[in-house]
Amino acid sequence: FRRARCEWVGRLHEQIAMRGDHAGIRQAVLEAASIRHTGYLDKMMVERDKAARNLRVAQAEVDRADGWQKGFSLTSLSRSLMTAGRIEEAYVRAEEALEHCRDNAITRRMAMRTSIEALLALGRLDEALTGCERLRAECTAPLQIDPTELQVRLARREWEPALEILDRIAPGDTDED
Repeated sequence: FRRARCEWVGRLHEQIAMRGDHAGIRQAVLEAASIRHTGYLDKMMVERDKAARNLRVAQAEVDRADGWQKGFSLTSLSRSLMTAGRIEEAYVRAEEALEHCRDNAITRRMAMRTSIEALLALGRLDEALTGCERLRAECTAPLQIDPTELQVRLARREWEPALEILDRIAPGDTDED
């Protein structure tokens, strides 16, 4: 990216944003290249105690953030809490993030997905399905929500709706984020 126009934002789960106002950027798929990210393999997580590190970094970011960055920071903290197995706290932080990221659609959807994943892990399947409905209302592409809803439908042992979702997902589909 052009550093005169964009910059890295965040200490954890860094994003590229417009320099100054941190607005979203135009993105495209680059099929000729790929990134192989191995930092979250089990081996790396244990060797580097990344769960504890990520929690420290994420909490520090929440402590200094405001505006839309507060929502992004809380979402990062929520994701780190999920990784650390602190699921109830992850859910609370994901829901809190939603109050701070009304104007950042990508962060909102990420916070909603994290909330649903936490509810799923907690066995709160009815609430997870309600979360899927809430997320679907915010998405313009079905692929954004379908994989998450599929997990909930499978956990609820709802085979027919799960098969309908699988039928909608086509090879090469991409979500809006």
